[in-house]
Formats: sequence, C-alpha cells, structure tokens
Amino acid sequence: GYAQGRNNTGTDIYGNGILTYGSTVLDSAGGNITLRGQGAPSGGGAWASNGLALSGIINSAAGIINLLGVAYGDAGSQRVTGIAGLGTITSASPAADAITIVGDASASLGSSGEGINTWNGTNGINASNGGGITITAIKSPSAVNGFEPGGMTIGSASTGPVTIITDVL
Repeated sequence: GYAQGRNNTGTDIYGNGILTYGSTVLDSAGGNITLRGQGAPSGGGAWASNGLALSGIINSAAGIINLLGVAYGDAGSQRVTGIAGLGTITSASPAADAITIVGDASASLGSSGEGINTWNGTNGINASNGGGITITAIKSPSAVNGFEPGGMTIGSASTGPVTIITDVL
C-alpha cells in the first residue's frame, strides 16, 4: 500500500502522499527505511499532488533505503511528479540495493509530470561501504523530462555502483 494524498482544491499541501519539511530527520540507526507515497488524483494546491515531496535528512546508517513515489493525477499548472525533492539521503549498507529511488509519473496527466524533480542544489544521495544507488524516473506522457536533478549531488561519497534509469534525462 501507499500513503495516499487527498484531493486538494485550495492552497493546502495535502495532495502529496508523503510530505516532509526542511528540518525533518528520519534516522533509523541501522534499520531499513521504506517510504511509499501516492499523490492525490487531483490537486492545485501550493505543493500539487506528488507521490513523495521530501526535504531534510534520511539516514539509515547500515540499513537499506527504499523510496517509491507515484503520481497519477492532474494538478493543472502545479507539479504532479512521482518524487519532488529528495533532501539528503545516506546509507552505509554494503548491499547492492543500499538506496533505491523510484519516481513514477507515467499515469499522470500533468505536463510537468516528471518521475523525479529535485528543485534545489542542497540534495545529496550517498551510499558508502560499497553499497549501490539505483534511481529510476518515469515521466508522464506529456512531460519533457523523466529526471530533473536540479543541481543535486549523486554518489559523491559512494564507493559502489550508481545507476540512473530514465526515459528522458
């Protein structure tokens, strides 16, 4: 199942499946972290209807991180992305799937329906101890890009493989 965003018609932020704000810290101290969010089918609020809208820090220590954001609605001029923003994501797991991030906007009706869109350059995704990073971004049929990294750093401290899969980069 997914955390489900609700339809929003005003300027609220509730169309997102999961939303974290700037100073949010999710730290599992070694346990696995899984976030699965699905945006509302219709939006129009300030933050639209993203599967995941993330900022802050996600740190699993030696655990695995698995993020899945799904968008399938239409928020007019607002974003309807699988994942909007990512914050800082860190895992020290040696596993090949230490960090897996999937943003799927393939069923979104929005023209700004990227699979993943990170809107600022303060983001970083790092796996140490040989752990792997896999990022998959699937855009809506009318969007231009599947993955818009927005100046983020991917794997600068990583010692394992980094794989990015997208329909348009």
